[in-house]
Amino acid sequence: MNCMPKRAPLFIAVAFIIVAVLLSEPEKIVSSFLHFRRDLIIPVILLSIANYITRFVRWEFLLSGAGIKIQTSKSLLIFFSSFLFSIAPAKSGDLVKVYYLKKHHQIKYSLSLPVVVLERVYDVIGIVLLIFVSAALYFPQQRLVFIVATSLVFMLSLFIKPTADFFLRRINPPFFRKKIAQMKRAFASSEQIFSRKLSFISLSLGAVAWFFECIGLYFIVLGFGLSPDIIRETFVYSASTLGGAISMLPGGLGATEGGMAYLLSSTAGIVFSTALSITLVIRAFTLWFAVVLGFFANIMLARTEPQKK
Repeated sequence: MNCMPKRAPLFIAVAFIIVAVLLSEPEKIVSSFLHFRRDLIIPVILLSIANYITRFVRWEFLLSGAGIKIQTSKSLLIFFSSFLFSIAPAKSGDLVKVYYLKKHHQIKYSLSLPVVVLERVYDVIGIVLLIFVSAALYFPQQRLVFIVATSLVFMLSLFIKPTADFFLRRINPPFFRKKIAQMKRAFASSEQIFSRKLSFISLSLGAVAWFFECIGLYFIVLGFGLSPDIIRETFVYSASTLGGAISMLPGGLGATEGGMAYLLSSTAGIVFSTALSITLVIRAFTLWFAVVLGFFANIMLARTEPQKK
């Protein structure tokens, strides 16, 4: 009874996708799928894996910066285990990493929480940078505006701690005061994780990781027999991914698909039914592929848990 409101956003998001498919001439979508080049599936999957591995490398850097040292193989399982919860609202599923670090390695929340928070911060900044850079190249009439915006975002990324402190001081509603206080203490206890060097490395790895999936979209557009453009696809994928994150829907479901299909249709002149087909395929090889990997990572992680006597 109580779990229904929590699941409502997921049901609404899935319903939105189903309605969009039904309103976009399902027979054309099926036809598009049948003509998709199967030889491009492996490269797209490898690009998704490249995204995950690059983000894992960043995860390791951040753990090290927070003074957390665990075996790489176990760290890998904890990292991938969170993918099962990718469809949790507002990326809150990433908090499972905090739980597993505590459960399996007795890592205090005050040490691990900043790592998970900064992961999301660097993801957003990396995606925003990709949006501005690709937009500056794809929309030359506004190039100067995007170049200035890119520079400002990049400089801001090197001052993560003051930025985090600024918002934490101003976001202090009574019902959330205890959590904010915990966040302040957690951030204050992790000075090393905010170093300029680590910020630069984390930002760079984040941008590179998400660019791999932009390339994946490029190959999928090619696979549908259309003329891809890596700059356009970078803008479309990054902008729709950011839109999905801002929507706070589970995994960005509905918002990401709708935004990506619309941008592909409006910027590339692709028929909407085909644009929606492209969107569903890229999401299958990014979001849902990650969920499957997360499922198996959780199984393997459970097997490593010491048996109680």
